[in-house]
Amino acid sequence: MFLIIGLLLAVSQPILASSDEMGAYDPRSTGHPNRTFIPATVLNPQLPPPVLTNQNTPYQSIYTPPCWCPGCQRHAFSKLAAEQAELTHYVQQQSRRMQDYMNLQTSVNRDFLAKITKLLQIHEEQARSSNEFHKQHTKFMQEQAAFQRETSEHIVALVGGVSQALASLQHLRDSINSAVAGLGSNSSH
Repeated sequence: MFLIIGLLLAVSQPILASSDEMGAYDPRSTGHPNRTFIPATVLNPQLPPPVLTNQNTPYQSIYTPPCWCPGCQRHAFSKLAAEQAELTHYVQQQSRRMQDYMNLQTSVNRDFLAKITKLLQIHEEQARSSNEFHKQHTKFMQEQAAFQRETSEHIVALVGGVSQALASLQHLRDSINSAVAGLGSNSSH
C-alpha cells in the first residue's frame, strides 16, 4: 500500500513541476504556431522582467494561463484582446499624430515656399524698376549733353554773328565818316 502511494507521488512530481512552470513555459516548443509572443515590456512596462524559458529566449506568452482550464484560458484570451485593443488604439493615435504633424509640416513648407516666391517676385520687380530707372537716367543725361552741345554751338554761332554785325557796323561807320569828310572838303573848294 505504502509502496503504491510512494510510486504515485514519485510519478506526480514532474507533472506538478511542469504545471508550476506554466507561466514561464514557451508554447512555441509545443508546435502551436497560432500563439502570439510579444516582449512583455511592449504592452506593459511595469511588468517584471521576462522569464527565460528552457530555450533561453527573453519572451513570455502574454496569455499563457496558470493552468489550462477553460476559465483561465478565457480570462487569458480576454486579457490578450484588451491589451491588443489598447496597443491598436495607441498605434492609431500615434499614426494620427504623425499624420497631423506631416500635414502641419506640409502647410508650413507651402507657406514658406509661397513667401519665398513672393519675395523673389518683389526682388525681380525691383530689379526691373532699377534697370528702367537707369535706362531713363542714361537717356536723360544723353539728351541733356546733346542739348548742351547744341546750345554751345548756337551760342558760338550767335557770338560769331554779333561779331560780324559789329564789324559791318564799324565798316559802315567808317564809310559814313569818309563820305562826310569828302563832302566837307568839296564844299570848301
